[in-house]
Amino acid sequence: MLATSTSHRACMHNGENAVSPDGASMSSKPPLRRRRLARTLQKLREQNTELTVTDAARAAGFSQAKLSRIEGAHIAISGDDTDALCTVLGVPRELSDELVQLARQAKQRGWWQTYPDSILGRSTDLLELEADAVTEYSFTIDVVPGLLQTASYARTILRAALPREPDEQLQERLDLRMNRQKRIQTGELELWAIIDEPALRRAGFGEQVMAEQVERLAELAGTQQVSVQVIPDGVVHSALSTPYSLFTLDDGYKCVACDNLTGGLYIDDENEVQSYSDTWAKLAARALPFDESAERLSAIAEEHRRRTREPGPRPL
Repeated sequence: MLATSTSHRACMHNGENAVSPDGASMSSKPPLRRRRLARTLQKLREQNTELTVTDAARAAGFSQAKLSRIEGAHIAISGDDTDALCTVLGVPRELSDELVQLARQAKQRGWWQTYPDSILGRSTDLLELEADAVTEYSFTIDVVPGLLQTASYARTILRAALPREPDEQLQERLDLRMNRQKRIQTGELELWAIIDEPALRRAGFGEQVMAEQVERLAELAGTQQVSVQVIPDGVVHSALSTPYSLFTLDDGYKCVACDNLTGGLYIDDENEVQSYSDTWAKLAARALPFDESAERLSAIAEEHRRRTREPGPRPL
């Protein structure tokens, strides 16, 4: 199982609440998969106290400078070179195979790379996480998670964040967000969402938009790929003002993404990740059970839908 023991702050932005105002490109930063692999290889090499950096590099057929650049994620490493280095370091075959696979995945282009950097902005880490994850736990306090948003709801968020964005570019951002949902639709990703109830009653989106959005949540709740719980309005819990997502990847790697306006905190320290996991258990306990959450979603959707049918004020 792949794991690392350090936490990392990254300019990662999931865009559920807003969009990076400058649309800054992060293309100069090594891809997340490469950084994960580099940190793991460095950790394994440091654990092998019988080999110096020079010895490990020479035995694997590298120069010391190349190994240093690999460990710093400055250059990619091939699957064959990863296998050679793992052999030198005495890495168990199961873990070695996982690392070789990760090395090969790190060189593959992601589906999102068809979008320009001006659209991707700071979201590339999140997109890689979602591409590799098998489960995601998402807690939100003021919006619906991006993977569950309807197009009209997502468009409202994007337009509010970028009021001067040309329609064509805004549509590209919307397409990117909608394409993120495909792994749920294909059964590759399981999502468990816990949502604070005020996010489901936000009037600023418009009653029609909110009716469609909450109806969508009610339809998805309890399906094979999606679980939804609602924290009732007024309930005090251990993650007030702290939305976050907890990812488990297909190789067992776990990390947390905490969203904010201009970037985010990306955490993979095992102790810190466990703290967020413990907080998740407390959130789930404070939220309504799944069946009651589904009933609450249906009731809130009907409230929004009823208000769309109410006549507006008559002109004087």
